[in-house]
Amino acid sequence: MFTLMGDLHFYAGRGKKDKISHNIRTYLNIEGEDILEIAKKYYEIHYLDRLHIFLYPRLTIREKIEKYVYFENIGLLENELSNGRGA
Repeated sequence: MFTLMGDLHFYAGRGKKDKISHNIRTYLNIEGEDILEIAKKYYEIHYLDRLHIFLYPRLTIREKIEKYVYFENIGLLENELSNGRGA
């Protein structure tokens, strides 16, 4: 889905694509078709980075957090914290 959104923005948007291509050419010293491939990949990664948070439910309760995250040796951490020590 994010790849599609990035592709749509890449092909439909003109100004920003030109600016990104110019920066790639200027600062990375890259020429040819590689510039457009890098710019297209930028859009895909941009949408993935900015919108992936909407894939996950709100992590508001412990059960929901434990569904996605696992802590090794959590008992050791809790023991140290209960003794007034940091980790």
